[in-house]
Amino acid sequence: MLERRAYYFTSPAGAFCINSASKVIDTSSPTTTPPASVKAFQTSPKSFRLIFAVAETPALTLPQGSLTGGVGPSTSKVTVRVANLLPYVVLKILAFQDRHENKDAYDLVFCLLHFRDGPESAGKAAARSAIARDARVAEGLDLLGERFRDVDQDGPAAYGAFLAEPGDSDDSARLRREAVATVRTFLGAFHTALE
Repeated sequence: MLERRAYYFTSPAGAFCINSASKVIDTSSPTTTPPASVKAFQTSPKSFRLIFAVAETPALTLPQGSLTGGVGPSTSKVTVRVANLLPYVVLKILAFQDRHENKDAYDLVFCLLHFRDGPESAGKAAARSAIARDARVAEGLDLLGERFRDVDQDGPAAYGAFLAEPGDSDDSARLRREAVATVRTFLGAFHTALE
């Protein structure tokens, strides 16, 4: 199931930003002074969270109803950089290795499943990356293969635990198989395209 979500945050420049699952959007604040809640948010760097989805070619647009063309005293344009697929996958498996968060396993499998035409397409695209032959990428992808090698590994278990209802062992088993198949397909396509 593809789910579109938008996450709201403030940029270091103080502008309100919206990051959606399909594109990066710049926006503007309708006031010259941000609300007190935004100022408090900016002074608490530990609470700053940027949640993003992988975008092959990020598109920057203003959200519907925003001020355009420099109208208004606080119009600003913010560019948010989004990681390409291969660096994202490597960083996400390293995060999973360190944090053991179920959501990290879910993020990995979700991005591979929903990249263009699926995990095979993702593997081929990753092989075209400028960093595809980097030794650290190879180490990260080896770790990915190890952590998702079979349904008994912690990667598929975390993916299943994140999505399945508690006590639904059939759905959990199906999700574990889906995670293993997705990662195998991605890695197989990556290595074949790299040769």
